[in-house]
Amino acid sequence: MKLEDLNAYKIICTKDLKIGLFGTKAWILRHKKTNARIALLENDDDNKVFNIVFRTPPKNSTGVAHIIEHSVLAGSEKYPLKDPFMELEKGSLNTFLNAITYSDHTAYPVASCNDHDFQNLMDVYLDAVFHPLIYKNKAIFLQEGWHYEIDENELLSYNGVVYNEMKGAYSDADDILYRLIKSSLYPDIAYSSDSGGDPKDIPQLSYEEFLEFHRKYYHPSNSYIYLYGNMDMAEKLDYIDRQYLNAYDAIEVDSEIGTQELFDQPRRLEKDYPVDSAEDEEEKAMLSLNFMIGDNMDPNMYLAFDILDNVICNQNGAPLKVALLDAGIGSDIYSMYNNGIKYPFFSIVAKDTDAENEKKFLEIIDCELRKIVEKGFDKKTLHANLNASEFKYLEADYGRYPRGLMYGLQMLDSWLYDDSKPFIHLEANETYKYLHKMIETDYFEKLVEKYLLNNIHRTIVLLKPKAGLLDIEEENLNKHLEVIRSEMTQEQFDEIRRDNELLTAFQDKEDQPEDLRKIPSLGMNDLEKKAFRLVNETLKIDEFPCLYHDVKTNEIGYLNLSFDLKEIPAEYYPFIGVLRILLFDVSTEHFTYGELSNEILLSSGGMGASISIVSSRKSPDECRKFFNINTRYRYENLDDVMKLIQEVIRSSRLDDEKRVLEILREYVTTTQEEMISSGHLVAVDRALSYDNIPSAYHDILAKMSLYNLISDYVEHFEEKKKELFKRVQMLSEMIFRSENLMINFTGDRKELTRLEKSIRVLKEAFYDCDVPKGRFVPRLEKKNEGFMASSQVQYVCRAGNFRKANLPYTGSLRVLRAILASEYLWTNVRVKNGAYGCMCSFSSSGESYLVSYRDPHLKKTLDVYENTVSYIQSFDADETTMAKYIIGAIGELDIPKTPVMKGNYSRDCYLADITQEDLQKERDELLNTNPEKIRELAGYMEAILKQNCFVVTGNSTKIKENKNLFKSIKNLF
Repeated sequence: MKLEDLNAYKIICTKDLKIGLFGTKAWILRHKKTNARIALLENDDDNKVFNIVFRTPPKNSTGVAHIIEHSVLAGSEKYPLKDPFMELEKGSLNTFLNAITYSDHTAYPVASCNDHDFQNLMDVYLDAVFHPLIYKNKAIFLQEGWHYEIDENELLSYNGVVYNEMKGAYSDADDILYRLIKSSLYPDIAYSSDSGGDPKDIPQLSYEEFLEFHRKYYHPSNSYIYLYGNMDMAEKLDYIDRQYLNAYDAIEVDSEIGTQELFDQPRRLEKDYPVDSAEDEEEKAMLSLNFMIGDNMDPNMYLAFDILDNVICNQNGAPLKVALLDAGIGSDIYSMYNNGIKYPFFSIVAKDTDAENEKKFLEIIDCELRKIVEKGFDKKTLHANLNASEFKYLEADYGRYPRGLMYGLQMLDSWLYDDSKPFIHLEANETYKYLHKMIETDYFEKLVEKYLLNNIHRTIVLLKPKAGLLDIEEENLNKHLEVIRSEMTQEQFDEIRRDNELLTAFQDKEDQPEDLRKIPSLGMNDLEKKAFRLVNETLKIDEFPCLYHDVKTNEIGYLNLSFDLKEIPAEYYPFIGVLRILLFDVSTEHFTYGELSNEILLSSGGMGASISIVSSRKSPDECRKFFNINTRYRYENLDDVMKLIQEVIRSSRLDDEKRVLEILREYVTTTQEEMISSGHLVAVDRALSYDNIPSAYHDILAKMSLYNLISDYVEHFEEKKKELFKRVQMLSEMIFRSENLMINFTGDRKELTRLEKSIRVLKEAFYDCDVPKGRFVPRLEKKNEGFMASSQVQYVCRAGNFRKANLPYTGSLRVLRAILASEYLWTNVRVKNGAYGCMCSFSSSGESYLVSYRDPHLKKTLDVYENTVSYIQSFDADETTMAKYIIGAIGELDIPKTPVMKGNYSRDCYLADITQEDLQKERDELLNTNPEKIRELAGYMEAILKQNCFVVTGNSTKIKENKNLFKSIKNLF
């Protein structure tokens, strides 16, 4: 069957696309009966993608679009289960499975390399969006959105998955600022509201309004359907028509985003944001100047502003960043360009500033933008940033995310707003050529003049810190709920009780076996029996050991220069992380730090330093530590890349007082932001460090201990700076030495000869002077800390290492992880207790954890963890269910790897003493897992929990209420 033979569809246009280096045949179609929009991108990529998208512009901040995104995946007519999404996770080889609420649309993308699996995923998602059970079962709304809970004193509180997710989001100052920027710039259209939901507004959403939103927007006439990859497109479209679209008739759906009227003068918005009651409010304000910059239909400007985002403010040495930092306006200055909405915006942000700096902030920005317009940009800087952007576009390496997924999401930046321009942002080769030519004109300067300097449609947003604001808001919420309770009739209160009973019954009800069988899944015969083939080859390049990975890379080399850290004395060890942060960001002998950034972007796809700690499978306390210099480059640029690395190693100005302090202050600010937004990672890293040598190294070199060290040096910089400079310079001399180097290279074999020549030149930069030597081993201490932060939710972690109990690693642990994540933890932490997420992990080195994400509870979650042993001991499953868990576990293992991922995975296995035989043994154990083998793993969980390592980050009130659980309670900052 050909697309031309499909009577249900009209072909609007066809096109041969050249997306970067990849050729694709593209079609745009319309479904005749419903006017559903269809885009097809056909090529030889086996990682197939399906996405169905609905325009869902919010009219308020009740989060209805977000709640529906969660709810439609909680059962449909064809698949009447409590959680088809999680059932899919169990029995799928998906490479992507999620749903995403954006500012004006909601997307339901899936991806898989397996044809049968792909068809299953597509069908479940189509039935979910068109035929959800939300109309028949109010409990879905109560669980995923919000509901009242009644305590033993008949007092009310709010709970719900989305409600708790957004309480976490509204604890993050950067998230708050982002929402205020949008609402300030777009008061007339949907972007003035929060599609995710404001926790204050979510409880205003009624069940009837929730259903009405779905009725209005989840119709084929309002849909955008996307298929990508190597598949029979006609067969897929025929199925979609027969099974779903053909049952509908076309209707008019008013989902237009609308037109934002231009301002006649700039506007200003001021708001408080919460910091913990113990935090200092001084210099904790955030300032932003924000501009609406046209629409998304000009592909040249769409990409040009992406370049300007770096050149004006984000790149090292960018004029606006330098000017604002020099004036003492904040510790972190950055800009952000959002082109994922109809009307893009550009913002300049100062963090950790004073509210009194507002006038100065605006004056400096105006002055610097005028200088840019009058004197022009540095041409080399523009070329460098355009080159870096083009490198990423051509490389098309999105890590674990399928390439087709990212292409489809980018298409929406134009397709959603203009049916005639679906591909304008995908085909960027000509755009890059055009912009390179425009650098020699005043094109970029004119953009700055029109859209920034002379743009009246701008806003100033001031976010002011208020210590204890969360406590005040919590108190106000409790009073509000008391008023609601006091004004409630008995009939209304009884209705809440009935809703609670309905929800509990829904959550406790077991899915019927016949319904479970309706979820399509793969069989064991669909699974690859052989493990990933490692691509390791040990060589010598000049005198240095080299781990080589022979992988096709589209003429791009991936190089890691790894320097062993085994002989660094204890007094220097904590400063290795400081050296990693400074290197490549300070000036050198021949380049200012801004010029160095340009040279890096001109010669490579990126260059930087990292630290890796690789645990050995042989022993839980053995690991290898490396300081890495990483780069990716086009083969012809290797010599330039090596010259830059040589320059950085030998002549970095590690004692530049002004620059070093700027970098360290920015590190503190950005790390605090990460700690708030990713509290679960803070808890995991810290808890693991109590009783595991490798994790303790990780904490010291890259995590909380490093943050504490740098915070102290920033606070006492004048008195401690000389000591700091001495230590990082000495570390350079200790680390960058011939005897420490191991080379890791992924690319074509023919490039090894060129690499050897370059390495011979590079080694001239290595130090050979006498240096102190020693061996450092961290001292382990079980601290069981509670970290209080300005958060409305908790992140609760329990950690340990089963290897400490002499238990060997087995592939069945991967199946146990899938069982706990999709069944026990999901049901008890997320579904019943309302946390947004829950995760667990069991590594081959023994390090293991259970952790919750945006969790309204603390002790309750720890109790769930404690009962994990008894759950595993009594675990049972039939053959079909067991196969689903195995498929889900192996699907995670078999996510397609990009060339650099293949090289890095092979390297990590080599360093961790994991052989090809080990990988095959793990896979065999995984494939042969049965309920009895899962029950045998109860001893593993018992050993992990017995070590009693736990950390909680979150709300200070909740932590203090449970103070008896902790050895120490302290402020996160």
